Amino acid sequence: MRLLGLLCFAAALFGCSDKGAPAKLAEDPDPPNAPCESSQQCRRYGWCTEKDGECVASSDSGCENSELCRRGGLCSLEANRCVAKGEDCRNSDWCNRYNMCRASEGVCK
Repeated sequence: MRLLGLLCFAAALFGCSDKGAPAKLAEDPDPPNAPCESSQQCRRYGWCTEKDGECVASSDSGCENSELCRRGGLCSLEANRCVAKGEDCRNSDWCNRYNMCRASEGVCK
């Protein structure tokens, strides 16, 4: 079931529309032992808090300040991750560019 959820998330996150597909985020690795609050994961995904040796999302504000909130509407905290809820998608780049303006199952579609 978890795999199905991840596949749905990936399909929606990188899904196609009549205007093409959103570009994938570039991966620039952090130096070893970089603090979560100053990491690429924090800036991109809102994963700004260290928990059990991993960076995780821990606040709506961390999610709201992330690149994926601006681009893909993943602006609300749910279970240590940033997801799309309610009106999160309406102000995203992907709504304006790809008509992915409705939050469903944690992503913009």
